[in-house]
Amino acid sequence: MWSLVRSTRRYAVPLLMAALLAMVVARPAAAEGINLSWDECGVAGAEIKAFACNSGSVAPMTLIGSFTPPAGVNDFLGTSAVIRVTSKNLPNWWALGELGCRSASLTTDFRFAPNGACTDFYDDEGVGGFLYEVGGFGTNTAKLTVQSAVPYNKRGAV
Repeated sequence: MWSLVRSTRRYAVPLLMAALLAMVVARPAAAEGINLSWDECGVAGAEIKAFACNSGSVAPMTLIGSFTPPAGVNDFLGTSAVIRVTSKNLPNWWALGELGCRSASLTTDFRFAPNGACTDFYDDEGVGGFLYEVGGFGTNTAKLTVQSAVPYNKRGAV
């Protein structure tokens, strides 16, 4: 579980992002599986968020990744997730990684807001980070890898 910005709770790890995608379509929550949504966890968040990426600035946006675990997860420690950004022509505006023209536009935050659609498994003790690679999947792509965890002695059932 991961997300973009300081917002959510258990099964969702926040990750703040000033601008990730011109339009992202998220899947509504299912019985078990992974969810991406804007501004809130799971089906409580928006499925689509659009903005004009040709403007000089974009207000910070929060993309929240969460999951509904399968039965029997008794020693949950953390997550690792990969998001693939693909475009017919990926412009420099998407150079969010190290040494990119907008390298400071993407950040992670693994603290959770006290209220929301998900519960905070991490109990404010989650840590993690990300790696954003332009060309990570080849020409006109970017690869966002996000990882998070709690201290080993805080692992538990989800």
